[in-house]
Amino acid sequence: MLNNEPGELTNVEQGESVCVPVDDISDWMFVCNGIPYGGFTIQAMRGQMTEEERTEHDAAWGIDFGDPGQVLLVYEEKEHPENLEEHPMCRNCIDDFRQQLSQNPDFLHEQDEDGYTPLHHEAIAGNALMVQAMLEYGANPASKTSEGYTALDFARLAGWQNVADLLEPRH
Repeated sequence: MLNNEPGELTNVEQGESVCVPVDDISDWMFVCNGIPYGGFTIQAMRGQMTEEERTEHDAAWGIDFGDPGQVLLVYEEKEHPENLEEHPMCRNCIDDFRQQLSQNPDFLHEQDEDGYTPLHHEAIAGNALMVQAMLEYGANPASKTSEGYTALDFARLAGWQNVADLLEPRH
């Protein structure tokens, strides 16, 4: 979703959903409890600014971006460095997820309008425990989206090596 009013573009408006191929995404950012995560390009730009310019920039965005040399990747990574390896939600609900898979294994083969399966979504999110459970319960790692991507393709694109290792074909 486009969160700001575009300055030069006329074919989209603020609040409109915008879709691009995953290969075209070079940066990402989300804000949780006022703390920004990601935003590599923004931090690189802020690194070239004076302290006064950074203060002005942050005020315009309404976000304290902090040290431009530090990009946070996951929620509470400073307090819980283990969150860099596996998302807390994933660790906390894996047992319930396995139970759901045992009761509804057909879930693994459902595809959305773009051909994404649950395995694709969890690979994109980097949830290795979920990916491992889905593979154990029969998810098809060779399943492709309508654009021809497998879950392994997405794990590699996102840099989730631990997920890619699980999805690599074994001979």
